[in-house]
Amino acid sequence: MKGDRLSDFFDMRHDSGWLPAAGPLPRRRRVGDVFRRALTVVVFFAVGVGLAVGALVYQGRHELLGTRIALDNLGQPPTSEAASELEGLSTAQTVLVVGDDSGDELSAEFRDIGAGERQGHRTDTIMVLRIDPVGNRVTGINLPRDLFIPLCDGSRQRINAAWYVGGADCLVETVRDFAGIRVDHYIQVNFEGFVKIVNAVEGVPMYIEEPMNDPKAHLDLPQGCVVLDGRTALGFVRTRADSDFGRIARQQRFIKELADRATSLSVLANPVRLFQTVDAIGDLLVVDDGLSLGTMREFALTMRNVDSGDITMGTIPTVTDSSSGAYYEIPIESQTDDLLTAFRNGTLPQYLGEESDVGPSESASPAPTPKIAVDELSPVAIRNASNVEGLAASTAEALSDAGVEVASIADADRPEPDGVVIAYAPGQLTEAESLKVAAFPDAVLEQDQSVDEVTVILDGDVDPGGIDVAGTSTPEPEARPTAPERPTYKNAEPVEGQDC
Repeated sequence: MKGDRLSDFFDMRHDSGWLPAAGPLPRRRRVGDVFRRALTVVVFFAVGVGLAVGALVYQGRHELLGTRIALDNLGQPPTSEAASELEGLSTAQTVLVVGDDSGDELSAEFRDIGAGERQGHRTDTIMVLRIDPVGNRVTGINLPRDLFIPLCDGSRQRINAAWYVGGADCLVETVRDFAGIRVDHYIQVNFEGFVKIVNAVEGVPMYIEEPMNDPKAHLDLPQGCVVLDGRTALGFVRTRADSDFGRIARQQRFIKELADRATSLSVLANPVRLFQTVDAIGDLLVVDDGLSLGTMREFALTMRNVDSGDITMGTIPTVTDSSSGAYYEIPIESQTDDLLTAFRNGTLPQYLGEESDVGPSESASPAPTPKIAVDELSPVAIRNASNVEGLAASTAEALSDAGVEVASIADADRPEPDGVVIAYAPGQLTEAESLKVAAFPDAVLEQDQSVDEVTVILDGDVDPGGIDVAGTSTPEPEARPTAPERPTYKNAEPVEGQDC
């Protein structure tokens, strides 16, 4: 029926009818851009083995296709008091993205890529994504599936057992309390969904620096430019031929490659094919019942200006413990705390060294600093040349509070100047300049052989309460922690100059 699909999300209705094909050319261009950006949102989540194209599909009364589940722990604050977020980041949304390695619900066509004979659900990929509508950034944290942490029931196990222990609610609670973050939404997709998502964008071109062969992951890639179809892409993001962390690093690379691919107009120029693909994928999702139409629209609007350069991903740092005969990944406490703090505070790109702490305009024009710290200056004299009573005393108090040592205060024996004057004896120029930079930037410097110390001569316009003294020798605040150098893994980074 007319209006059954995407009508609210894309707002494509015209006064004379619903379908956009009858509209003028500029309207169709704008709709095409919305398609492109909306699918970018979807594919970005999906490649984390998450949100998928089906999140845009509505049927009948705008109900999401796929399975919708009610979760009690979404939107709840973590139990840790140390997990508070910086003010201003409350608008960011966090999404727990889960890849389900169960073969129970795969169609016959895809049974060969399932998890073998093992029954039940285990989470093959666990990722927390943060969408920041103010900063137009997406950041994410991967949690290794063998991460050994407390689960929702108090037991200590690998994190990928949480779903088996208590379902999606247990996994949400486990991630929330371990990472100290609020989880707003939950999205789960199986292998079949991932394959169809990649095929929806007609594969992803990548340059493979080293050949990769892993029969367990159904993967055999030569060196050079290749186009990964859905099955091959699944093998690429699942292979553990080197380690689980190599797999995570390749997933993070693939996220960016697929996000760029999804924004290609050549891929998304056919809305009819896009709708057909969306229908095919929708039933493969499990999402929380709070993932509303409005939330999806907010995600799409946020992603309009996001490309792969605005996507930053980190991984929980661990050490491997095999002393019990089984392999566990134990979080490195200090590095994990730093990483998660940066993620919560919205400074993950700076922590990982992908962005500087200040923008170009700030770094290009740094604020001047005095050559001599004000609390290391020789004592200065304050003289009031105006008829404002108490001006010298109140100015001296303001300077003293900032660390400037004041030798004396008195009335000046000269006429009131047109602005503050800093008089100095021969050999005191550097000290006079330092005081000017620190406290009186508009002052006039005058060499005066009659003064014994640097002397500030005040006019009646001086406001002692407005004196903002800078440049003390107080130690700089401790530098923000930076991440340790990340190891390199096979085919986990793009090769410069090799664009396929």
